[in-house]
Amino acid sequence: PPPSPSPPPPPSPSPPPLRRPPPPSPSPPPPSPSPPPPSLSLAPTTPPGSCYVWLSAACPPLPSRTWFRDEWGEANANSGTDRVACKISRRNGYANYCRVSPNSVVMHFNSESQPPPPSPSPPPSPTPSPPPQRRPPPPSPS
Repeated sequence: PPPSPSPPPPPSPSPPPLRRPPPPSPSPPPPSPSPPPPSLSLAPTTPPGSCYVWLSAACPPLPSRTWFRDEWGEANANSGTDRVACKISRRNGYANYCRVSPNSVVMHFNSESQPPPPSPSPPPSPTPSPPPQRRPPPPSPS
């Protein structure tokens, strides 16, 4: 007998249902930027011959985000009498100690001889008016 036809192939399995990928997990918020450096007008202006520091990054045990006096630098590195020592050398010293960029350290120097505050100008004194011109007497008849 002739071979019997082979049975039809079984139906191919249907593709699995499409699955949507899970929604991406929410990304953490970006780190908040460091606050801008304080206005130098907010830095302490006294006493004369002092050096102040403001750190934007945490650096225990030192305070951050507030002005504090560089007492060690004034006593040991002339930061209270030398503007460059305060603003450059001590800034780099704090940056190295705290392992931060020097941009995270703001220094303020109060010189020993600060200019006196402007005194109010005295009110202008009235300029005296010149005395009236006297005419010479007319010649007497002779």
